[in-house]
Amino acid sequence: MNSRAQSQNTDVILSANEQIDLKQYALNYVIALSIIGVFVTIAFAAVKFILPNSDPFYNATSVVSKQEALVQQIAFQVTRITQAKEKQQFATETAQLKESVTLLQDYHQGLLYGSDVLGLEKLESDVVKDVCFHPSTKLDKLITDLHSFPTDR
Repeated sequence: MNSRAQSQNTDVILSANEQIDLKQYALNYVIALSIIGVFVTIAFAAVKFILPNSDPFYNATSVVSKQEALVQQIAFQVTRITQAKEKQQFATETAQLKESVTLLQDYHQGLLYGSDVLGLEKLESDVVKDVCFHPSTKLDKLITDLHSFPTDR
């Protein structure tokens, strides 16, 4: 029992050099955490204040990516409609399809004419509009046709 108490005492009592090393480690740890905190604050400020005010090209790219995902989702929903066995499932799938098409239309119109909600400016260049949106009448016709799609069989 006596040797056990002695070993505990030696564990608790540190030499002067070890205490200095411990203080140095603690100081290094605090400095490292401070530096990490500064970087996190800078990153937060960049995301919050700098990036939203950046070139509208980034917003347009984001919307185009969302459009791509919506096109895939619409294709999946059309497949599910064709496989629907019951009227209720058919109506549900059709309603979801109409929501997706409406969202696609909102993105399309935002890219064409600008949108405050999407953070997009109106395209001023007719050349860019012609290159990017020349077949837009086909999409507009498709959207009109899908909105008139019957919800029952």
